[in-house]
Amino acid sequence: MKIRRTLAILMSCLFAVSVLSVSVSAAGRFTDVPGNAYYADAVEWAVENDITSGTGANTFSPDAYCTRAQALTFIWKALGSPSSKYQYENFADVVPNDYFYDAVLWATENHITSGTSSTTFSPNQTVTRAQAMTFLYKAASAYWGETSTNPFGDVRTSDYYYRAVLWAVGQNITSGTSVTQFSPNAYCTRGQMMVFLYKYFVGDSESPNVPDYANAYKRQLQAHPLTTILFSYTNSEGEIITVFDDTDYTLYDIDKDGTPELIVNEDNSYYYIYTFDGRWTKLLGTFIWQYDDPIYAYDDAGIIVHEGGFGNLHFEQVYLYTIQNGKLENSEMLLDTETVSYDELDEYLSGFEPIDDFHLIDDFSLLS
Repeated sequence: MKIRRTLAILMSCLFAVSVLSVSVSAAGRFTDVPGNAYYADAVEWAVENDITSGTGANTFSPDAYCTRAQALTFIWKALGSPSSKYQYENFADVVPNDYFYDAVLWATENHITSGTSSTTFSPNQTVTRAQAMTFLYKAASAYWGETSTNPFGDVRTSDYYYRAVLWAVGQNITSGTSVTQFSPNAYCTRGQMMVFLYKYFVGDSESPNVPDYANAYKRQLQAHPLTTILFSYTNSEGEIITVFDDTDYTLYDIDKDGTPELIVNEDNSYYYIYTFDGRWTKLLGTFIWQYDDPIYAYDDAGIIVHEGGFGNLHFEQVYLYTIQNGKLENSEMLLDTETVSYDELDEYLSGFEPIDDFHLIDDFSLLS
């Protein structure tokens, strides 16, 4: 019999890099976002995906400068508002009731920022274009992403943002402020920040070639870390040993519409499930599933999930999950160890095929 582990499920269908059909344009929503503005599509996308709600009921303030807190929060929300695992609080100027608190904890834990000193983050400090691009570059785990030749005279190899800017050029996120200038020390506006995010997650809206799911999923995979820390311990010789786990992914057509969903597994327990709506990816849900084979193929629309109980309730259940209203939802309990034995549950699951063909996220063979 399998070792039983208590299972928790976190549903956070926030995110991601998606847009459903838009009923109100950014130009119609905000009086300061003209329909022909270079940032109009990006702002519309960001509002529809809860990345921003503007600065007022009818204003977005596209030309206002971004603060460090705003820039990180925008990136954090675009990535689905991921949780900080260890809740380290390093900065005296970041407290729990701040809107950016969770974003900064996550960013610090994932080495996206180390603050402006060992004890300060400086949330209200205006962010430069170089800093904003570096935040996005690190958040995208882009150290293994594509780069390009340097077109900018004001970006030198010795600059801390050099690789970030070249990566952004290679990803068509920016073409600079002119053919030869990036303007790294210029302040980043809210409109520019939305465009950076939009072009990374969605692509160039002016491109005549709408990306297929393979290209969209490749872009989404680059927003996940190659590895994550499982745990650290001190051995008998006093050395600190850190154990890492690779992030991997697979594809499975959950709703049987002919286009597979993307399933990403971090830490061997965190699962992120995305779909493709014909233009870009959308997060269907974030889960913690801790069994060795937690998800199984299903003949009809949906997937089978093996779940566990909470606290003193050591029951285990088998659920059918289906996509409903843009979310992956628990739609039906199929079996419960409150009424059947563990052996009967295992026998029942043996009738389904585990979804286990996972590949490292820098291996695009499933998407080629």
